[in-house]
Amino acid sequence: MSPRASASGDTPTVDPLRRWTVGVAWLLSVAAAAGVAVSWNTSTSASAEDCEIIFGRLVALELEEMGYRDPALVALRQRELAQQFSEELRACEGRAISAHALVCVREAASAEALSHECL
Repeated sequence: MSPRASASGDTPTVDPLRRWTVGVAWLLSVAAAAGVAVSWNTSTSASAEDCEIIFGRLVALELEEMGYRDPALVALRQRELAQQFSEELRACEGRAISAHALVCVREAASAEALSHECL
């Protein structure tokens, strides 16, 4: 029996945080490949701080959507994932980004809105 299956014979479940981590990796790869550009505003190069803001907001929104609302947990997961995805965060630096994109990231209501409307 799988370690995630219960004794009653339920089917095993995928750990939502593990599945989410894979999703974050994919999203970061797409964002880096797309250049984090918004065409209708003047672009500048993304700084390390800009990339951390985008990443931190994405983590916070994803955790909130999963039902995690504890600020300490969010901060812990942000640190853990920033370390895990440090290469992707470095790849973000220097990419084209607009001031509008950063405002959009800060105001995004969901992770989906952040990825589809802001980046």
